[in-house]
Amino acid sequence: DIQGDNKLAGLSDRLKSERFQYVIARLESHRTKQIQNLIQEGFVQLEGIESFCQDDLPDPREKSDFPQIRQANSKDADVVAELCGRTFKQSRFHKDKLVTPAQARRVHEEWARNSVLGKAADVVWLAEVD
Repeated sequence: DIQGDNKLAGLSDRLKSERFQYVIARLESHRTKQIQNLIQEGFVQLEGIESFCQDDLPDPREKSDFPQIRQANSKDADVVAELCGRTFKQSRFHKDKLVTPAQARRVHEEWARNSVLGKAADVVWLAEVD
């Protein structure tokens, strides 16, 4: 949608103006145009993750309200850590036979917490929906 495209364009402009060196972004799969725009603007795509759902499940993109995007702050650190610990189920840590599922979860929790606190990332953006 146009509103979503404008927010992504604004984010791209800010990333360039503030000279971010590394960005992690999750975009809906139909937003390939925005991915190509970032590449044309000098960003290098390092990897991609695609998520799929069954037809009988509600499509989260059908909600008309675009999420509110804001910069995370230290008050968000524990919530973001818990969310990442619950959400990340497939990663190189989960596939490592020497790492238990609990250890893999903790890796993602600590990475997320440290990212929000500025130890592992310069900035973390949150998308919030009602």
